[in-house]
Amino acid sequence: MSSLRPRVIPCLQFAAGELLKTRRFRDPIYLGDPVNAVKLFNDLECDELVMVDIRATLESRDPDYALIGEFATEAFMPLTYGGGISSLEQISRILSIGIEKVVIGSAAPGGELIAAAAAVFGSQSVVAAVDVREAARGRHEVWTHSATRNLRVDPVRYALQLQEYGAGELFVQSIDLEGGRSGYDIALMRDISAAV
Repeated sequence: MSSLRPRVIPCLQFAAGELLKTRRFRDPIYLGDPVNAVKLFNDLECDELVMVDIRATLESRDPDYALIGEFATEAFMPLTYGGGISSLEQISRILSIGIEKVVIGSAAPGGELIAAAAAVFGSQSVVAAVDVREAARGRHEVWTHSATRNLRVDPVRYALQLQEYGAGELFVQSIDLEGGRSGYDIALMRDISAAV
């Protein structure tokens, strides 16, 4: 029997200061104020919280540092932030606000940013996003930029690359199941976790 306790780590999506919920990375629905959601998850005593700005990369803009600061001020649990991260300077600023980890997604391919961030801030602060969609004949492929760009690479192979670059954690999402309330892609999770 495993002595590991399951950890509860909700992932909240936001854009333009609004808490949102998507389905298959599309059609965002407004849910409220993301800062209030952080307070709610404090009360629920979650182990960690992931906050992702789902429009920052697509809009080619910097992270909203003021809002990130509000999240950090309100949270009593470790916080992870993702969205629009493309430089060491951005990562440094985000971590200095009080965020513990950053999610690197669209800037992860090639590995330069992940390797540099791991060297400067430590692998424990670097989370790499692996957004996966089912392709033809049951294969899976990794997508970036909010599921708008297909890397045409197998997720297990990609996860191994990210590990080699220095990512300390992986943030794996099934695009096909996201927001559908139908559970996780357990086979995908099993394959990736067995490989890394």
